[in-house]
Amino acid sequence: MKLEKILKVAVRGGASDVILKTGSIPRFRFNGELLTLTDGETIDAALMQDWISALVPQHLKVKLHELVDLDFSYTTSEGNRFRVNLFRQMQKYGLVLRVINSHIRTMEELQLPSIMKEFPKLQRGLILVTGATGSGKSTTLASIIEKINTTRAAHIITIEDPIEFVFKEKKATINQREIGTDTLDFESALRSALRQNPDVILVGELRDRETTETALMAAETGHLVLSTLHTMDAVESLTRLLSYFPPHQHDSLRIMLSQTLNYIVSQRLIPKADQRGLVPAMEILASNELVREEIQKGEDFRILKDAIRNGKRSYGMQSFDQSLLFFVKKGIITEQTAIQHATNKKDLELALRGFGQG
Repeated sequence: MKLEKILKVAVRGGASDVILKTGSIPRFRFNGELLTLTDGETIDAALMQDWISALVPQHLKVKLHELVDLDFSYTTSEGNRFRVNLFRQMQKYGLVLRVINSHIRTMEELQLPSIMKEFPKLQRGLILVTGATGSGKSTTLASIIEKINTTRAAHIITIEDPIEFVFKEKKATINQREIGTDTLDFESALRSALRQNPDVILVGELRDRETTETALMAAETGHLVLSTLHTMDAVESLTRLLSYFPPHQHDSLRIMLSQTLNYIVSQRLIPKADQRGLVPAMEILASNELVREEIQKGEDFRILKDAIRNGKRSYGMQSFDQSLLFFVKKGIITEQTAIQHATNKKDLELALRGFGQG
């Protein structure tokens, strides 16, 4: 059983992920559903070892005997790219390969909310795109970067682990740096980026205090900074950022956040009614005077949920359920799917009947 053949089947079939586990048959994820490879064979330890030898970059092979997970990118002979996670379970190896679409989808193709068309025009501040693993954060960020690339003569630096979408320069100059290959870590790469005359900086993820602190400083000093968090909504995102810092720094951090934060976009992928793919339902928090005041106070970030629900018309904000309602009205998702994924099922049911949120 050849790895390249399995990956070719995944790409041609439109799979989002390939799951390979010693002792199991290869599986693909299509539109959120997990399916077994037809006529697939059980992967034995020797075959898995052959695949690992072919996949893992030379500079990471020294870590294979350490008890660590490895993240890296892989390109097939046909030019198809994958984000790879190598791990151990029950003392055996496993691999999950995320298909990276070579086509960078536009903001229009992704059906992103109209307020997000303003993002590429911003000159400074912080934009966070958050969500669970596999929720499309990288795809959304790539569409924003590509819009900047096609409309502005900007210097864009991306710092990723690993590099996913590869951009072709248009109006912008783009430097893409990969952790472990081009630079040591996010924090040192971000500090170096500030000495490289950037206009826009994409940081793959805010994972720790040092990276977050440097990202906020970059946003504060006149750069547009985009990054991600593995959080489900705006409230959790702000709480997560605070958790990176000791309590005595929280007051100053809240002030810095209130001054630099532009938007928090939290997304979930929802199956379309025609079963031909997924659409991102999004909660959007936009910075305005009320939001800035509540972030500075830091007494109860849950108040921001009301600001999000009530800020749709004036500021382009929206809750997850308002996003779901929009897609139902457009016929893009079914009512049943919307209710299944709703934050508040009862409220959404009322809204679908013509009451409530509207």
